[in-house]
Amino acid sequence: MARVTGGERLLQDGPTGCFDPGHRGFRYIVLLCSCMLTFGSYYCFDMPSTIKNQLQDEYIKPWAPSSGIFQTDFLYALYYSLYAWTNALIGALFGGIIVDRYGSHFSTVLFCALYISGQTIFALGSTLDVGTRNQYLVMVLGRFIFGMGGGA
Repeated sequence: MARVTGGERLLQDGPTGCFDPGHRGFRYIVLLCSCMLTFGSYYCFDMPSTIKNQLQDEYIKPWAPSSGIFQTDFLYALYYSLYAWTNALIGALFGGIIVDRYGSHFSTVLFCALYISGQTIFALGSTLDVGTRNQYLVMVLGRFIFGMGGGA
């Protein structure tokens, strides 16, 4: 009688659960996760636009100059432009190199970690008690990190 190893036994038994790639429902779980990732990323990207007036009134207007280039609207637009530039320059240019060099599994975890940590820093920036100008800078830093994860 031939000896059966642990790996062969798993192959003989068939799929063990819905997270096993051989299971019939696995593709639907992957589809659901992909859809929720896209939904969550667009939600986080567009979230500052829904609270534009509050962001400007609470974190930008108290210290922003009333004349010159760095007025309230320009500083608010940095939330989006900084995301877009880091997304295009850092994420798109170096994302492929990272995927090629370290593999898709590591890259996926890295980019998701950057995405989540950037949004967390943005959200926590408003709760810090460091003054409105520093709160704004922390929130901009969060959008920068968020852009690095979103580009790839």
